[in-house]
Amino acid sequence: MLINRFFSEKMKGHKSSLEDEINFTKALKMKYTSMKDAFENGVIDDEYLEERGLSIDQVNREIEYIDNLLQSNTSIIINPYALNGA
Repeated sequence: MLINRFFSEKMKGHKSSLEDEINFTKALKMKYTSMKDAFENGVIDDEYLEERGLSIDQVNREIEYIDNLLQSNTSIIINPYALNGA
């Protein structure tokens, strides 16, 4: 999975290209979007999200944040220590 590979490389100190950072961010958005869809379709519930330290509001905020980040000209800097095992 792209997220795990990217996280592993960052932890080892590998520098990533801007394209890698954008792809990682898009993969993270897909993860959150899948969670949102699963929640809306009753596949997962609040308890599932809570076990992962999330709520549906946080998932929606993350999706919105990533959308804004990808649309802006802001460079994407991913700190591997702040990823929380993404």
